[in-house]
Amino acid sequence: MDRLTHSDRGKQHRQENPNKASASVPHRTSLRISHAIGQP
Repeated sequence: MDRLTHSDRGKQHRQENPNKASASVPHRTSLRISHAIGQP
């Protein structure tokens, strides 16, 4: 459930700030790390 919420949050963040592509790069990396940690 937490992973889904995290993914949704990332998508929302991207939609809210489509111009902030550079900011989305590190955010995506962070999300990726979080996803890897969340996975068993």
